[in-house]
This record gives sequence, C-alpha cells and structure tokens, in this order.
Amino acid sequence: MTGKKGLLIILSSPSGGGKTSVYMELLRRNKEFLYSVSATTRQKRKGEIDGESYFFLSEDEFLKQVKDNEFAEYARVYDNYYGTYRSTIENAVDSGRTILMDVDTQGAINLQNEYNEAVTIFLVPPSLEILEQRLEKRGTDNPEIRSRRLEETLKEIAEVPNYKYVVINDLFDQTVSSVESIIEAESLKTSNYSDDYFLKMFSP
Repeated sequence: MTGKKGLLIILSSPSGGGKTSVYMELLRRNKEFLYSVSATTRQKRKGEIDGESYFFLSEDEFLKQVKDNEFAEYARVYDNYYGTYRSTIENAVDSGRTILMDVDTQGAINLQNEYNEAVTIFLVPPSLEILEQRLEKRGTDNPEIRSRRLEETLKEIAEVPNYKYVVINDLFDQTVSSVESIIEAESLKTSNYSDDYFLKMFSP
C-alpha cells in the first residue's frame, strides 16, 4: 500500500437520474480516475461492451462467484443480479487511486457497511416529470418497466439522508463540477495519509 490511500466514490441516483453520464464525464476529464466495472445477470443493451460496461454473467456464474465471496456487495434489482468485485475496490484504494462506482441505494448501503471511508454522493433529478422524460428518451425499457422504475424513485429518494453528499442534477456541467469539488475536498483529508507520510517526505 502507498502512503496515501485512494478514494472510493459511490454515485447513486434513481434510474434515469444521470449517474452514468456523470461518471463517464468524470472519467473523460480525469484520466487518473478508475471505474469499477460491476457484474450483472441482465441482458446486454445495444452499445454495451462486456468487460467495459459490465461483466455479463449467467445466473449460475454469478451465484458461484457469490459463494466464492468475490463480491463486496451484490443485490437483486428488477429481476437481475448486480455485484461489485471486492478485488477491484481494494486494489485501487491500496494503490492510491480514485475509483468511481455507480450503484443503487441498496448497493451503496452495503458498500458503506463494508468500507466506512467510502464517499457516497446521491444525484437527485430536478423533478419527477423530468426524470420520466429522461427515462422515455433513453428508450431502453418498455412502458411497464419505466413505470416500475418511477415507483421505485420515492423509495430511493428516501435514502438520501444516508449519503454524505447530495447534488441536484439539473445543469449537467454544473453537476459534474460539483462532484469534482467533492472528490477534491475528500482527497485533501488528513485521514487519507499514513501517520508518517509527511515526515518521510521531509526527511533528509
């Protein structure tokens, strides 16, 4: 492990709330950031790449990895499993890197229980109406699934007090800049450094 720990940044939002667009822009602006690719049993969507968007697994493969304790957290969401690999997080943090994750509220709570130093950020859409428009524009779900996602939104919004930060995702560039400011502030905390980090830095 380096003298300075890396950061685990967890982004959550209701489905269609913009977390994917935000983390992709963060990665574009900050080449040193890493993204934690999750595993899932859901079907691949158009344009998604196995190993980059998700690791797409069969249910049997996923459950075997659960049994082997490979996931720091996993959950069943909308009839599919999603999981976060323990090794991905710990390798990044131990090497002093900033790693981004986009997970639902259930996953975020589980990860906070596992890693209390995690920086959790909830992106709130400006309104339910705008969220509905975004889901419809996305075009990846049928009306029944969109309706289920909207029903879940209030349950997810109720979890906001459990997050360290909240950002209203209205103006995209402003949202990304706000998240960058949070990450910058968190990176300056003394708790990220080993006790003798600065003594070693200034030793002759």
